[in-house]
Amino acid sequence: MCILGNHSGVIFNQTSDTLFKTLETSLYVYILPVIVVTGSIGNVAALAIFWKGKFRHLSVGVYMRVYSIINLLNLFLIFGQSWIVDTFSTNSIDNLSGWTCKVWNFFYRVISYSCVWLIVGLTVDRYLYVCHPLDAKRLCTVFLAKIAIAFIFVGLTVVSVHAMWSYLIMDGKCIMDPCQDLHITIWRWITMSVYCFVPFCALFILNIRLIIGVYKRKQKLEKAQRNYDFVSATLAISVMYLALNLPGTITNIKEYVDWPSYVSIERVISDFLSCGNPTAFFFLCLIFSKTFRNELVLRLRKKSKVSKPINMNMTGINKYEYIECASETFV
Repeated sequence: MCILGNHSGVIFNQTSDTLFKTLETSLYVYILPVIVVTGSIGNVAALAIFWKGKFRHLSVGVYMRVYSIINLLNLFLIFGQSWIVDTFSTNSIDNLSGWTCKVWNFFYRVISYSCVWLIVGLTVDRYLYVCHPLDAKRLCTVFLAKIAIAFIFVGLTVVSVHAMWSYLIMDGKCIMDPCQDLHITIWRWITMSVYCFVPFCALFILNIRLIIGVYKRKQKLEKAQRNYDFVSATLAISVMYLALNLPGTITNIKEYVDWPSYVSIERVISDFLSCGNPTAFFFLCLIFSKTFRNELVLRLRKKSKVSKPINMNMTGINKYEYIECASETFV
């Protein structure tokens, strides 16, 4: 979600068009909670799978664990808060006081824009794995993945800290300081580049290189020699993110040049599309990663075995004999 203005996660706004208002209500009051609930269940399941099993000791698992957590924060704190504000007509967090306005805009930017950089890190990891396998043994490790994630959040913290002095409460609303001096203008373009332009261009180039690399290596190597599992899932997640967030980026640039006094239909549609990324994550992993599917089936089978009660009415043995035999076995 590349948001340049003061949307602060509150998507629904007032408009004069009745039909447009009905569309907004249908999307963000009735459909948004379905997306939040579905996405929350999917990301909790994905987090459980990436936390243990085969993915725990892989660099790709580190990126996916953090990405699942960030998705949950986006679903609960941003989209969930938007639904509560719109449905119950309450104040959003950023409008409560001056300090919540500043802290929330800072926190909101770090959480929202960490998603795209985590996907960049994941795509770089899989690109090295496919196109530079010798370097991948040295670079695609759990330790270096953790270091890369730490750099992502430190960098976003530095870039987003300007929100602490760029936003203020005016007429009960948290807005950007109307005094648009040269410093604020330059800083906004810098942050826009870090939030949108640089990661989007990086993903576009990496996806093309990764697709070419997979095609070439599949032609030269036998399938048994190289396991490309989760490369397809990485491409699907990356392409989906670009497709669902590109309309919002274009809308933001348009609004930055000519900031409207009302919420346009483009803003509503682009914001709604961006809600689909956290929800689609689990399904993309499920569809494109065989290892992910196998881990999910294995977890479900283990859970069913644990929950299955022991049948004491066995033929030719009573429950007391069974317990005695069982105790002797474990001794």
